[in-house]
Amino acid sequence: MEKEVLIRVDHSILSPGEIGCLTCVPKVSDEEAERLEQEWKREIRDIGLYAYWTSKKKMVKVAKKVKAFWEKRGFQIKWKHYISTFPELTDGEQPYYEDEEFVRRLREELARIEEQWEKEIY
Repeated sequence: MEKEVLIRVDHSILSPGEIGCLTCVPKVSDEEAERLEQEWKREIRDIGLYAYWTSKKKMVKVAKKVKAFWEKRGFQIKWKHYISTFPELTDGEQPYYEDEEFVRRLREELARIEEQWEKEIY
């Protein structure tokens, strides 16, 4: 069975291409998760399978380090992007919001970010 990790990437609504964080959720046993967290702490220099950034340059650096961390251990990575504060608007569902233009702009911004990640990180 191939190992898999879901990486939730939250981009800040204040500056989606520059401020954000990611949280990794590997499909492993509790014991293996603890071991991975210790390795993460040493290699990524953050705790709890979590990382953050405050600039585009740092975002790319962090994302590439995180990608390498999981690939080195044989994990298949599934990335899921959100714009924080409004994840329900950017996860593909169609909830009703009165400001349809706002929702459209958020989804366009998320598509732009995902395209950027395709080019620079994946």
